[in-house]
Amino acid sequence: GGEVTRNLAFLLSEMNRQSQGITDPATFMSTLKEHLKKHKMDGLFDGNQQDSHELEVNLLAALEDEEPTGQVGGIADLLIGQTVSTIKCSECKNKRTVSDPSMHICVQIPKKSGCVTLEDCLQDFCKSEELKGGNKVECPNCQKKTEARKQIKVVCKQTVIIQLKR
Repeated sequence: GGEVTRNLAFLLSEMNRQSQGITDPATFMSTLKEHLKKHKMDGLFDGNQQDSHELEVNLLAALEDEEPTGQVGGIADLLIGQTVSTIKCSECKNKRTVSDPSMHICVQIPKKSGCVTLEDCLQDFCKSEELKGGNKVECPNCQKKTEARKQIKVVCKQTVIIQLKR
């Protein structure tokens, strides 16, 4: 790995070593800023407010940039998963599956009384959904827009980054 990878590893080991207390990320952030500027991806540090998702996307891009070409077991291998959508036509019952590669998923926090767990968020994200009205989909079998049912499944290798939307 390069400078960003080394500084991130050092920052994480310091955070782990100091179970309590303050760990200063200034060196890591400075290294990340320089890397992004060199690769003309420095919008993260343009003085505008950014969210954690922007930091995640830029950090993963920087870590991927530093990996040797063709390296097996790199950051992408750890994080790339798939969101698999199965759509079933309500008229002909034809099923089709669409897979979208992703390094993270964004889940909504469901409205419910009491404590909401991460499992609740994932179940809400993956729940079956009726596609009707303005959400009808083109059925390749029926050759027209039909009502359908959509089911989502998340498939990941080892690790998944989950962003909670408010």
